[in-house]
Amino acid sequence: MDESIIAPPVDDQAAFELGEMFGRRQAFGPSYFELAQLTRITPEQFRAIAPAIRDQRIHTNGEAIALIPENAEKIAAAVAGLRREAAPPEPVSAKDDAAYIVDRRCAQLLSEIRQVVRAKPKGTNKIILRSTIQEVILALRTLDLEMGI
Repeated sequence: MDESIIAPPVDDQAAFELGEMFGRRQAFGPSYFELAQLTRITPEQFRAIAPAIRDQRIHTNGEAIALIPENAEKIAAAVAGLRREAAPPEPVSAKDDAAYIVDRRCAQLLSEIRQVVRAKPKGTNKIILRSTIQEVILALRTLDLEMGI
């Protein structure tokens, strides 16, 4: 039987790439390929954000974004955000240590505030939360002006 009738000839590089693709499919399932069609992502990056991908959706910030071409921009932004969250912190020098600590604490605080806002507080709790947010905004604007940046 002539094998060229069944399958076209494959060079070593193509065979290697096919093996890599099959290995990724085995390791990550179809989600990796669905996501990779919509945004650039390496296997290492996918591994870091994989817990956020379920049911053909990427879950982030309380939103479940369907992995479809119409959502490509949202998906790219969600992947970038998840990658930042999953990335190991960059080493910092001793003089930058305080700024780094403040940055991490602010990110954590913002995450907590988002959770409270998503819970849709009512009555007095809503008023207190809104007042707190307004006070923080004012204080941060003042600090920003003081820094002169």
